[in-house]
Amino acid sequence: MCHHKKIMDMILLIIYKKYQDFYFIRDGKKDNRPPTSWKSKFGGSAWAKFGDTDKYYLHLYDITQADLNWPNPEVRKELYKVINFWLDKGVKGFRFDVINVIGKDEDLKDSTNNVGKEMYTDKPIVHEFIKEMNKETFGKLESITTVGEMSSTTIKNCILYSNPKEKELSMTFNFHHLKVDYENGEKWSNRPFDFILLKKILNEWQEQIEKGGGWSALFWNNHDQPRAISLFCKEEYRVEASKMLAATIHLLRGTPYISR
Repeated sequence: MCHHKKIMDMILLIIYKKYQDFYFIRDGKKDNRPPTSWKSKFGGSAWAKFGDTDKYYLHLYDITQADLNWPNPEVRKELYKVINFWLDKGVKGFRFDVINVIGKDEDLKDSTNNVGKEMYTDKPIVHEFIKEMNKETFGKLESITTVGEMSSTTIKNCILYSNPKEKELSMTFNFHHLKVDYENGEKWSNRPFDFILLKKILNEWQEQIEKGGGWSALFWNNHDQPRAISLFCKEEYRVEASKMLAATIHLLRGTPYISR
């Protein structure tokens, strides 16, 4: 009986270790601080205590959303099973949330600015992961539409993500044009939006994405942003402003998305 228990304990330990490696679980620093200085997009540290251990797990977003360890091939294998499951059900499109932050290094280090964005955003390995995902899942079928949400991204990377020759995604969307009312990069600041900056951003992305052979998803609103009608327009011109905003994204180069 004791022999069987030892075997079972060993099996459970192997399974436990396997699924720990599906996430970024690291030892804290000696002075009881998290492994790195990275900040969560939702505020506070990007690390939370792992149960009653001295370890921490990484969550760039909500504390209930532990970041998956994409460099682990077993993780990618399981994720592709999920996509293929829905493809078999007849699903024709996928939206990949903040897909450009999946390329974290195995060796996670402190950031020079204590935020950490540059340590995990648009890393070259992301393109390799997305190419592999394309090949193993939706890229096998025709007429599948994919859109990637890109956090703090660049035009150069969005061209790579969405140019058909790269075999990654159908299109990308970014938030640069919706940050024109941010003060010093602060989302919750309260100041009038910069109309000239808005025009400059829209024009630059339109010209450069077309030049590079990429494709954009066009939008004014989503669950992360205030309604554009409230952000850009005065209440007394609500009807006229709504038509203007709709005309703008429908006349730009890209695929317009409508929020209900």
